[in-house]
Amino acid sequence: MINRSIVRIRVFQQLYQSISSGRLDVALADKSLTTSLRHTYYLYYYLLDLIRALAAYQRELLEIRERRFLKSSDEVAPRNLSDMTLVKEIARCTEIQNPLDELQKRWEQDEQLLRTLYNIVEQDPSYNALPEDVSTLSMQEQCDYWSNLLKQLFRTAELNEHLAANSFYWADATAICERLEVEEMPPVEQVETTVERLKGSEDYRVIPFTNQPVVTIQDFALKTLRRGAKDGLELPGDLLPMFHSDRDRLYAHQLLSETLLHREDYDAMLTPRLDNWEQDRVALVDMILMEMAVAEALNCPDIALVVTINEYIELAKVYDNSKSASFINAVLDRLFTDLKSEGKLLK
Repeated sequence: MINRSIVRIRVFQQLYQSISSGRLDVALADKSLTTSLRHTYYLYYYLLDLIRALAAYQRELLEIRERRFLKSSDEVAPRNLSDMTLVKEIARCTEIQNPLDELQKRWEQDEQLLRTLYNIVEQDPSYNALPEDVSTLSMQEQCDYWSNLLKQLFRTAELNEHLAANSFYWADATAICERLEVEEMPPVEQVETTVERLKGSEDYRVIPFTNQPVVTIQDFALKTLRRGAKDGLELPGDLLPMFHSDRDRLYAHQLLSETLLHREDYDAMLTPRLDNWEQDRVALVDMILMEMAVAEALNCPDIALVVTINEYIELAKVYDNSKSASFINAVLDRLFTDLKSEGKLLK
């Protein structure tokens, strides 16, 4: 499920954090990467658990209204979402619930968000089209209902703001590097003075936010439900695995370790091809992306060169700008052409 595009992002984030902080311990970086990838996968569980959380919110709401004798026409014979088999399966699936307990991440921690999302659920025409006894729906029908509903909820600003704000591992880790470093620097006045000084130099960088891992995991959650709408869904058996294969898992750790261990060697290859730029004047982001590309090209024979180049060009567009993307494209193309002619790159 965690594909190589997500892996590249997570490895880049870890490398940026390690290199910019001067903490170049490979074992420590690898441990942090493992945590980052695992928590990225836990987002998949968290998104599926939104189904249970919305049903539980509705149940509590109906109980409150019943105690207050405030019954609408729907509440006289409510469509109790908690009666759905899918909701019950998610609630008792330890493969989903245990990791969320470990993270101490629950939708119930943000009641305002649940209220907002449930209002969307209740006002959606598909909710009113449900039978009064939702337990009569087949698993396929339940999965179809929730896949369409979650697709709508995933587009809401409130939900995406919640996901960005509530986990360092689901969102872009580099977006918090500056904050983590600043928190270690007293006092505030000194921080402000330092930032203003750096803004006037070439050393100050703002790493832009990318939500790609979150969007990708949302797609996989919907894919699980769409598959359930077609063939039914059994938990935990039909949950997507963390990686499609062990090769993808090994790729993540190999890319990180090869880049960290052989940065100097890769820089020696890159420097003569930087045109008139001196290495110390090339942005750190650009150097890390090119180092990663060289590591991938030399150590991952199953990945085509054109794929490697295109992937890192796209990352440069996200983390830097289009000018950097063109620069990286030119440098890598020149380097890989030379390595091929020298017989050092056999693909």
